[in-house]
Amino acid sequence: MQDPAVFTDAPTITRLAFDKGWDAVRVVVEQHREREDKFDVDTDWVVPDLTGVIPAGAMIKQRTVSLSSRYFDTAALDLLRHGVTLRLRTGDADAGWQLKVPDGAARTELRAPADGNGRAVLPQLREVIFGISGGAALRPVATLDTARTITRIVDSASEVLVEIDDDQVSATRPGADAPSTQWREVEVELGAADEHLLSAVGQRLIGAGAQPATSPSKLARVLAKAAEPAVKRPARARTVGDLVADYLGAQYAALIAGDLALRRGQDAIHATRVATRRYRSVLRVFADLFDPDHAATLDTELAWYAGLLGAVRDRDVLRKHLGQTLASLPPQVNAEPAATHLEAYLTGQRDTARQALLRQMRGKRYRALLATLKACNQRPALTETAGAPPRAVRAYLDRAGRTLAKRLAKAHRADATDAVLHRARKAGKRTRYTAELAAPLLGKAARRDIKRATKPQDVFGEHQDSIIAGDLLLNLATEADDATTAFAYGVLYAHEQQRRDSTRKRAQTLQWA
Repeated sequence: MQDPAVFTDAPTITRLAFDKGWDAVRVVVEQHREREDKFDVDTDWVVPDLTGVIPAGAMIKQRTVSLSSRYFDTAALDLLRHGVTLRLRTGDADAGWQLKVPDGAARTELRAPADGNGRAVLPQLREVIFGISGGAALRPVATLDTARTITRIVDSASEVLVEIDDDQVSATRPGADAPSTQWREVEVELGAADEHLLSAVGQRLIGAGAQPATSPSKLARVLAKAAEPAVKRPARARTVGDLVADYLGAQYAALIAGDLALRRGQDAIHATRVATRRYRSVLRVFADLFDPDHAATLDTELAWYAGLLGAVRDRDVLRKHLGQTLASLPPQVNAEPAATHLEAYLTGQRDTARQALLRQMRGKRYRALLATLKACNQRPALTETAGAPPRAVRAYLDRAGRTLAKRLAKAHRADATDAVLHRARKAGKRTRYTAELAAPLLGKAARRDIKRATKPQDVFGEHQDSIIAGDLLLNLATEADDATTAFAYGVLYAHEQQRRDSTRKRAQTLQWA
């Protein structure tokens, strides 16, 4: 199997592997993080004098280029709705395919050379945005022609510190009745400098009459009305259903962000898995707000996806967990053979689990899950009960807390099984997530419950980790080829038993009142 793409962000190279090989010549896709501020300016605006802003020894260089960018999206503008833009650029600079995805306060831009006539999006880039597009056709949605004046602040080694792009833009959309649009804007992009210089330049531009941009991107400005959501949620929750919809919307966004990251070879397993848990928790705690059959089906599919993520995540947790134990062993125990074997074993299992995850992320079942989540996000299918006042969320939080209290009481018993402790852990998570959902309304009271619910979650989590680690070590000890490795595994197993007993004792002190 060949990798469909290689993403480079020097000095790191990340290879993506999918279930289908690519017979075509490998395309190298460059990746870099882009941090910029955007400003709206009048047509007669002038770039101000930057004296006093640029560092000592720096110089200003300027040139003018002409650019033409054809933007692609689905018919429903799914990319734009998620803050992603895909374009094919021609002109004097930066020619080729460019895919921009959100990256915190910045964006990550993926670049690839143009292929053929540029009418078809590169398969490597289609793969990255598959979770957003759902495999839907990508078609041109706008063409932007830009006359750009570039002002660069460079240091003595000619390295760019900050770049100011003064753009005269003309935009057209497909269709004879679509009018063209013209405007002027300025982008200030951070280079090798720090945020202080970026901010200082921005303040100088504002002092000269520039205003922070009202649109996050040029394409968003052109397609603003077309990209409006079918159902607009109120800025402030009017019902308990609004609170639920807002929280689930945040989890949907996290799942899509995780999809984007995983397809680019990034480590987003934990955050994505947590989003599935939060989503499922809401389906359980607020069950009367959802159609039971629909909720049960969605819960099953999210559990399936969480299981794929968990198969990868569990190996990461075990590596960290057992690594700490290995480091604490006395020097009399020769743990090196066991450590080497354990690392190879867990790494191999993790790689296998990750490949299985990526294969499923290309499959029909995962695509159907994404379609269901998208539909729920656009128009939440809630029952009449969801129309209750937002303060009704307090009752749901209290009920989750009572369930946690009952399960903690059972966990305090000397004959409590591991399954009982695990059920208490899940109750702690649901209480925490419910408090998160309620926080916009309940404020400090909910945040206090979040903190209280986190402790039992941590204690029971450590207990569960010890169980999983102990079972693995026992199997490895019995399968070891030599006595030294088997002995080390036995010592590790004994440590895990002690940790397991310790967490059981700590669990008996946990309260929820």
